[in-house]
Amino acid sequence: EEPRARAGLTLEGTRGAEGRLVVDLRVVPMAEGETGERLALLVVDDVSEAAAARARALQAERLAAIGKMAAHITHEIRNPLSSIGLNVELLEETIAGPDDAEPAARARRTTEAQKLLSAIAREVGRLADVSEDYLRVARLPQPRLRPLDLCALVREVIEFARPELDRARVQVSLTLPDAATLVAADEGQVRQALVNLVRNAREAMEDGGELRVSLAADARAVTLAIEDEGPGIDEEVRQRIFDPFFTTKSTGTGLGLPITRQIVEAHGGTIACEAGAVKGTRFSLVFPRG
Repeated sequence: EEPRARAGLTLEGTRGAEGRLVVDLRVVPMAEGETGERLALLVVDDVSEAAAARARALQAERLAAIGKMAAHITHEIRNPLSSIGLNVELLEETIAGPDDAEPAARARRTTEAQKLLSAIAREVGRLADVSEDYLRVARLPQPRLRPLDLCALVREVIEFARPELDRARVQVSLTLPDAATLVAADEGQVRQALVNLVRNAREAMEDGGELRVSLAADARAVTLAIEDEGPGIDEEVRQRIFDPFFTTKSTGTGLGLPITRQIVEAHGGTIACEAGAVKGTRFSLVFPRG
């Protein structure tokens, strides 16, 4: 094969008790020799130490990520478990009341027991949500790409979210092309990403407002914008909005937006968060055309 400038190859092997040997090979073309033969210079660098340092850094980064995840899981699970334990104790005390109590007292005990059971069920549901979020991060499969009409999917997601948007006094403004807008995508995963963003927008508008959703397409890409009229997000916070476990919500796991970004990037797209045109926050998702 003809040698080329800047051509490089990394080879790995072993060198006895000293451990792994890693070398970089580079072939540099030279001038022709006196008899017309092609000459080349073979440069061999021992990069074993650098490779070992990179491996150690990668291992340390992985361990740090595991430790961080373990700490967050412990924190997210410990609080609901403490609440469940306390409510169970109170429920036991309530049930253990005297059997000969007056009907009014028994009714009060029943009402109190129902409230405690509701609190327990709420915390169990919170634990289930936390577990589901972590499982999504750990097990999100590679997308199964199929032709998908993004316009139709946006309409379906808005209709799905319509009841909760109406309750939150959120009006929806849709700006979508009349024709189908096809991309190669996994419908389930993209639907999950859109639902996450629509719910985030609804939660940002505590006093109601307008949710603006628009779709624009050209020959190479489709851009989907979701913009709310909430209080907006500070620039410093926007820089961290896609970081795992980072959240501004009191009960959030900080995994919704990282999962959304993971989905978009797995489709070869990009997602960005910026200030809205007037106020609020705007998320822009760009998908390559299928």
